[in-house]
Amino acid sequence: MTVADVQRLVLQLQEWLTAVGGKQVAADLARFADGLGPFADRSVADFCDLLNRAADPPAETPKAGKGRTRPADPERIRVALAGLRAMSDRATDPDLTYDAIRAEIDRLAADLTKDEGLEVAREFGVSVAGKSKVAALQEVGSRISDRKAMHDKAARIGLD
Repeated sequence: MTVADVQRLVLQLQEWLTAVGGKQVAADLARFADGLGPFADRSVADFCDLLNRAADPPAETPKAGKGRTRPADPERIRVALAGLRAMSDRATDPDLTYDAIRAEIDRLAADLTKDEGLEVAREFGVSVAGKSKVAALQEVGSRISDRKAMHDKAARIGLD
């Protein structure tokens, strides 16, 4: 799927909203579709990677005398990965909220070293090549949120 495909879907939604009187939302969607134009030939995955890179703050250079970060701790990686896998398994639980998923990802991004965060994401099945720790962990969170969203949608239409 390319960004052009997403752009067409957004424009179809915008037309529908215009027809039913949602003029302000339709105007926002038209602006969004226009913004997608320069990226139309990119795959959605490449576009998401671009957005993640743009959203990440630039890496800080170590301050003089600060030294290297601590080496990756296999136990911290194991515990973090176990927690994320358990959360993913709970994605079908209505008590698990998207805010709780985001909070756990934010906590891990703050607590883990770069090497630990990337290893957790890698072991979760995320391709981490060229990604920051935060972007890799956010992709883990997105996968859990997507799983929850698919289950929630199936439940709403009576498929679960």
